[in-house]
Order: sequence, then structure tokens, then C-alpha cells
Amino acid sequence: MIAGIDSPFLRLLRNRINLRQIPFSERGSRLMVFRIDHHLAVRLAERWFKREGQLSGYRTRPPILDEWHFTDGDGRPLDFALITYPQRVDCHTPLGNGENGDVLLDSGVKFSYSC
Repeated sequence: MIAGIDSPFLRLLRNRINLRQIPFSERGSRLMVFRIDHHLAVRLAERWFKREGQLSGYRTRPPILDEWHFTDGDGRPLDFALITYPQRVDCHTPLGNGENGDVLLDSGVKFSYSC
């Protein structure tokens, strides 16, 4: 767990946020991270009345960051597993792990995305 946050209650919520139906968002942030198939996507949580002329939900709006893949040094997508908690998402790939908001690099793990 994050230094200073070792709560048995947070441990009980491990993997309750699945990123498919329930997105991850940092408290106070307007960004939400979803998992779609074998990649991640980021959407805005706010409604954009000025942009669309009507209130619309985040689920009908396209992601602002889509096709966010973990890739190896040659640009090939990597499989990944996620472990979620209310306060963080840990990303595990065959070449490295991302924990506590950091990406721990082993053997050239990179991120690629399209907007």
C-alpha cells in the first residue's frame, strides 16, 4: 500500500473498481480511466454544455485519450493486468509494473496512445 495508507478497509476494496463498468478517478479530478479491451482510455467526467449545446454524459462522448497501450521496446503491445484500489491502480506487464502513479521500467516498457 501507499506509505502512510495501510487501511484494512482499503484492502477490502481491492479490485472492486474494474475499469470496465466503474472507472478510476483521483478525488477532485475530472479525468476518468477506463479499460476497453486490451487498452486504456481517458474521458472527462464533466458535462460539456457549450460544446454540444445540450447536457450530455461522459459515456456517450468519445475518449480524449484512446488506445493507450503498454508496449515493449519494439512497439509491440503488451498484455497487462490491473489491480485496483480506491486510491490507486497498479499495472502489471511481463516487462515491468506501474504502482502508486509511477511506472517502474524493466527492459524498455513504454506507453503508446492515439488521440
